[in-house]
Amino acid sequence: AYEQRLGFNLAAAAHRSTGSTIKPFTLAVALEQGMTLSTTRYAANCNTIRIRGQKPYHYCNSDKSESGRFTLRRALADSVNTVYLPLATEVGRSKVARLATAAGLDGDPPLTEKSGNPSFGIGAGAEVTPISEAVAFGTFANDGVRLPTRSFTEIRKGVTTAGSGEVVQRVPVGKGAHVMPKGVAQDVVDAMTDVVTHGTGTRARQSFTVFGKTGTTNDSTDAWFTACIPDQKICVATWMGYEYSSCDPRGPAPKHARLKVEGPCGGMKKLHGFKQVFGGTLPALVFSKAQQNLRRIKAERAARAAGLPVPSLTPSPTRSHAAPGTSCRGQQRRQDRRRRCAAACRRASRRRATRARASTARGA
Repeated sequence: AYEQRLGFNLAAAAHRSTGSTIKPFTLAVALEQGMTLSTTRYAANCNTIRIRGQKPYHYCNSDKSESGRFTLRRALADSVNTVYLPLATEVGRSKVARLATAAGLDGDPPLTEKSGNPSFGIGAGAEVTPISEAVAFGTFANDGVRLPTRSFTEIRKGVTTAGSGEVVQRVPVGKGAHVMPKGVAQDVVDAMTDVVTHGTGTRARQSFTVFGKTGTTNDSTDAWFTACIPDQKICVATWMGYEYSSCDPRGPAPKHARLKVEGPCGGMKKLHGFKQVFGGTLPALVFSKAQQNLRRIKAERAARAAGLPVPSLTPSPTRSHAAPGTSCRGQQRRQDRRRRCAAACRRASRRRATRARASTARGA
């Protein structure tokens, strides 16, 4: 997600809590220490951290029925907090912070300074930029090698619909740095594939391989879906949230922009048909929609290159919208309209069935 207001770039400069997108780095450290994806841990639905001199910290899984024994692989797919928070403490929160930083997560303050937080294992205190999330997940995709960030790969001039133009500048890939063993990176990628195929990120599932991780912070002030597409050699961080994570004017504001709180703020609730926004809801759907748009763009380019008609972006005559009140299509974006539409369709169906029975009776 990118927005620039008053010179502030949310994608590159805003630091927001990672939520559960920190968990793959905890898994990587666990694998480095000899655990496997099949290693199991018992998880209650809720747990409490007690530290001398501090108020007990109580946390739960997002699914109230989620408890039992989990493999580390399954616990990542289902984003089980009561497995990964204590696991981060077990393997060393400071080690998780160092690995995540080496992989590319840009924390402010640095993650190593916040790893003392008992709930660091589920993202508390780990505030990073969306771009750095994509970079860090790219390290997993590159078999544990972090590559220097590039804002662009090449510049062309003279590009038209009929030709690709001339390359005037290329930015070569810089020298990478090994930050984790190849086998560890591949195992984490394997586990994150489950997130998309049957875990919390199924709304982003495609006909090709996608691996990634969902993340949601308290009260849904931040929601993430960060994922990579091996075939396209690309990683994308989809972050959703309001500019202000708090509706209190005295609360936290974006760095370098202490503005009056106006408009939406705080947690994302009752948004686009979702009672509460999680990383596996709207962020995953945004990722999926982007892939749909990419396929359309590629089809248009291929048609132009072949001299064929460009596929129309408008509905065909057979799928045009009927007069208001006669069709349920297009009415499902808002939950109240969806309910009214479904009820109208049921009534229309019953009327058609009644007419059909009456016609049959007359024919008999």
